[in-house]
Amino acid sequence: MSRDAGLALAGALALSGAGMTDDPSPLDRARALAAQADRALDDGQPEQAGDLYDRAVAALGDGYRRAGVIDDTPTRLILARVEAGKGRHEQAARLKRVAVASRLAQATR
Repeated sequence: MSRDAGLALAGALALSGAGMTDDPSPLDRARALAAQADRALDDGQPEQAGDLYDRAVAALGDGYRRAGVIDDTPTRLILARVEAGKGRHEQAARLKRVAVASRLAQATR
């Protein structure tokens, strides 16, 4: 494809809006990151999974919190950090998995 043809195609796509989507909500981003983390953990990549769960926690922020609900996820995340510091990345990722799942459940209630 010539340079001019490539520029014309890029311009046409920009005008049509093709490939453009709205930014996902924090909840949708957290869900997507958690799904990627679950796959990484299931595939035997606990360090990658842990990083993805951390990103899911960050994406969700504090928006998951509900009044009157006892939230033990901060404790689980602290324990996960301790486990990771000891080189127990699989255990750390599993703790993060439970914390993220709990926060996502709270966010959808």
